Amino acid sequence: MPLRPEQSSDDVFGKLDPLFDQSGTSHRQTDDTLTFRKKDQVAQDKMSVFDGGILQIRKDAVGAVLHYQLTSKALLFCFLAPLLFLGVAKLTIAIGNVEKPPVETTDTANKAGKKIGSCRSIL
Repeated sequence: MPLRPEQSSDDVFGKLDPLFDQSGTSHRQTDDTLTFRKKDQVAQDKMSVFDGGILQIRKDAVGAVLHYQLTSKALLFCFLAPLLFLGVAKLTIAIGNVEKPPVETTDTANKAGKKIGSCRSIL
């Protein structure tokens, strides 16, 4: 995220400070880096989805840029949950194929039909 040239790292992190002044959140700022960790965050916290992260202000060719690396177990679960459901579906299909009775051929079905029909004519 590009920043205005007149903004210092203290100004940028000062504007973001309300996001990190929540219960269960610890943060530390050193020079151009802000590191935070969250533990037992409340649902009303605007950044409750994230468990921790690093925000850095770096100088690029375009000027100062805010780089961030955030970690979230909840978002990771959202990406991995479909794989769980796909695995359950594949397992269900495999079990269904194993438990399915074998398919009869037409010759076997005709022989079975003749035997049943001949028994009826006797009765």
